[in-house]
Amino acid sequence: FPALTFRANGGVYTRAPRFNELFGDDGDLVGNADLTEERSTNLDAGLYASLDTFELEFDLAYFYRVTEDMIQRRNYGDTMINENIASSEVSGFECWLQKTTLNERLRLRIDLTYQRPINTSEDTAFRRDRYYGNDLPYHPRWLFSGTLAVTPVSWATLSWSTRFESESYRGPSNLESEKLPARTRHDLAVTLTLGHRWECGFEVANLTDEDAVDFWGYPRPGRAYYGSLRLRLP
Repeated sequence: FPALTFRANGGVYTRAPRFNELFGDDGDLVGNADLTEERSTNLDAGLYASLDTFELEFDLAYFYRVTEDMIQRRNYGDTMINENIASSEVSGFECWLQKTTLNERLRLRIDLTYQRPINTSEDTAFRRDRYYGNDLPYHPRWLFSGTLAVTPVSWATLSWSTRFESESYRGPSNLESEKLPARTRHDLAVTLTLGHRWECGFEVANLTDEDAVDFWGYPRPGRAYYGSLRLRLP
């Protein structure tokens, strides 16, 4: 069908440790010179639909990844270090939907991902007892983001965006003390186009002033305000 596209991909990949993973960075990231390369097999398949009549686009894909010696960052209190995870499997789906209407004056974009990030390490009794079947560190199962943009006049756009991440863990043992809580963020922005060359913007980040931590467990800023001015040269 002209409006529907099916696609699939597969590959076998290796990834060498990065410089900062081997030798550390910024004091809180400790190097690990014993890291070995990561090897993975990746498969995904899905479909893309573009329905011009409804001004609607949609994409859905299923993914599956098996990894040996996965390079993964781990938290040890005040410091972090990258380690090899002997074996892991990550499977799930991701989709996005985009809708425009009112002559593109109203635009909506939604992204949703679910992943099942399982540690399958069982090459030693310790790993089999402590890690097998647990979630991989820093892999939230649910990720959601959405953006709504309104352009009431040609020179002004108001946009609202949100992002949600479900809970995850800092370590492979999935202890309660290692749990990172779910977090939601809202941002609001206004963009004004002045003539053909000037553009100014104003943004309120973390609109609800949520007291939250980032992906690695460090405190995020509270509500913050940003302004910008841009000149396009001919």
